[in-house]
Amino acid sequence: MAPGEMTVNDALWRIVELASRSSDPKWRGDRTRVMHDLEAAIQEVAQAALAERDRERARAEHWEEQVAEALEALAAYQTETEAAVADRDDDLRALRRAHQELAVARAALAGVEAERDEARSALAAARTALATARTALATARVEAEEAEARRLAAERARRLAESERDAAVGVLERRPPVADVEIDLRTPAEATTSGDMVIGFHREEENAEPVVGATPRLLHVAATLGHLLPDDLDALLLPGTRVVRREGRLAALLAMTGGSPWAESIPDLEEKQAELLRSEGFRVEWSHGDRLAS
Repeated sequence: MAPGEMTVNDALWRIVELASRSSDPKWRGDRTRVMHDLEAAIQEVAQAALAERDRERARAEHWEEQVAEALEALAAYQTETEAAVADRDDDLRALRRAHQELAVARAALAGVEAERDEARSALAAARTALATARTALATARVEAEEAEARRLAAERARRLAESERDAAVGVLERRPPVADVEIDLRTPAEATTSGDMVIGFHREEENAEPVVGATPRLLHVAATLGHLLPDDLDALLLPGTRVVRREGRLAALLAMTGGSPWAESIPDLEEKQAELLRSEGFRVEWSHGDRLAS
């Protein structure tokens, strides 16, 4: 629609549509484009209001000319009436016609005044809509700035996570090979019963008697890219599982010794423990040695 043909109502509906679209938090369109369209729509409101004002002014001037012509005709008729006293009947008929034209002119003038009042009301509504549109524009700009700030914060968090991941990978690549170390996989009660002195995870006596019973299965847990082990693994361990060796937040070796006699079977607990750690995003493997192959 050409600018001269658009009405104020058309332009206002356009502004309402754009403002509603840009203020919707679920909308994922081009907000910059909407801002430009909204500014263009605001300009269209002003142009439409000016166009309507010009049309109403031209119409009012036309009717004013008609009124002036009618008044001139009335004056002519009145002059003819005074000059033609003898021909009273003709003068009376002319006077009646003049009164009729005057009534029509007055009715037209009243219509013009009503249209002028409507034009003033439309101009006031356009000004109100313009103020509302400016407020919506300012709100949209604030929301756009907040969205940009959230995007930058997310970008910084992503870069920080990537830096931590790269640092963890660098530590894995640079760490020296770990020598084989014999680990005491017995519980404190078993160690006390056997009489061996336990220092850390090493057996004090190499010739001590082997522990009678099932050998605990070893579960190796390793960090993944961008997902390091927590400082405290207790919250992720089932009853009967203990940490026998650990390498910071990169890897840990767990021993599965089972629970009480009335608890679940050891194989079920072992699989449940492995699945729990996998669900947390860690790499889990069953191990037959005591190395931390992270």
